[in-house]
Amino acid sequence: LAGARGIVFEAHSTDYQDECSLRALVADRFAILKVGPALTFAYREALFGLEAIERELLGERGVGLSGLRRALDDAMREDPRYWAGFYSGDEEAARVQRAYSLSDRCRYYWRRPGVEAARRRLFANLEGRSIPRGLARQFLPEALERGGRPGQAVGDRIRRAFLPWARACRGAAPVAEGAECP
Repeated sequence: LAGARGIVFEAHSTDYQDECSLRALVADRFAILKVGPALTFAYREALFGLEAIERELLGERGVGLSGLRRALDDAMREDPRYWAGFYSGDEEAARVQRAYSLSDRCRYYWRRPGVEAARRRLFANLEGRSIPRGLARQFLPEALERGGRPGQAVGDRIRRAFLPWARACRGAAPVAEGAECP
């Protein structure tokens, strides 16, 4: 490829690669690093973290909780076409995979009306509430410490998940724990 100047490549499925591998791809002229499930997984992590905070803060107060995870799982069970061929095992194994699989098949369900209504309720329940720092650190370690709003916490979590790709494309040194690129 020495004579193929000006040609760049596209790398598919770069989700969950370490920063050194991403930097190596960029060095090998993979200028387009496609990522998807890793970022939607971060979205799901943030929402589940916010729901855990909601339960801790409001669960005993008689406030109508969002029920986000239940709404998401209900939507997935009602229409299994986006996940059934990807997950195996008994119902308990499938339930865990629907919520936590790295392939993040739940990404296809966030815009369903019942799931979206639960997300809106979650945000409304937490909006303007003081979230103790220790509670925020338990469920969203890098988010909410700045006193952010629920939507800001979700955006912060996604941005943080995206940093390895951003650093790799900028040629910045990796910051992953113990990472040293050859």
